[in-house]
Amino acid sequence: MREAGADIVKIATMANDISDAAVVLSLLQQKTGPTIALAMGERGQITRLLAAKYGGHLTFAALSDARASAPGQPTIAQLQQLYGFAQQGPSTKLYGIMGNPVHHSKSPLIHNTAFRHLGHDGVFVPLLVDDLPRFMDAFQEHDFQGFSVTIPHKEAAHKAAASRDPVADQIGACNTLIRQPDGSGFKGFNTDWIAAISAIERVLAAGSSEAAAATSSSSSEEGQPSPLQVGCEVSRG
Repeated sequence: MREAGADIVKIATMANDISDAAVVLSLLQQKTGPTIALAMGERGQITRLLAAKYGGHLTFAALSDARASAPGQPTIAQLQQLYGFAQQGPSTKLYGIMGNPVHHSKSPLIHNTAFRHLGHDGVFVPLLVDDLPRFMDAFQEHDFQGFSVTIPHKEAAHKAAASRDPVADQIGACNTLIRQPDGSGFKGFNTDWIAAISAIERVLAAGSSEAAAATSSSSSEEGQPSPLQVGCEVSRG
């Protein structure tokens, strides 16, 4: 198209799989002049969210969700405030959450807010992944530094990891993949168990406190600790 005299080249396609988005982003990396390249649909949304990182001439955004003119089109507010579009550049590090479904995830909001607070040049995006090995292969040359992993890909992430921490191996699933600085690939971790145990402990602690208050008078009369208090300590141990 450029050889035919186009001042700005625009390429738009529908992403049937998120690996199609990798092809579009690679086109942007290899551009020889002003180029707009995007893949439509939720599976291609990252081509819109990361256009500035890859040097796209521009991207398209809607005034509101209700006024989106194409599938997968973010709003102007999302691009500017959530994904820091104007601050993206070639050195911006990439992170994301892999899942299916993934549009409901609060991870981009949590992580991008934290990145801004820390002054970290990074952006965290949602990744609608159907096949995790295919995704990892398609994006191996891109600048992703780490992933959060949610359903249904945690077991597949465990298999795809080049190395894993012992707990992840015991569980057989990973919810976190981190690129290793030595070039050995991604290391898998599982932090779900920490959250699960902490939640159980909080419930036990809250329940035992209420029960202990109700039985404290009878226990104190006998000069013995409340059985519920003892049970809580045993559970924690």
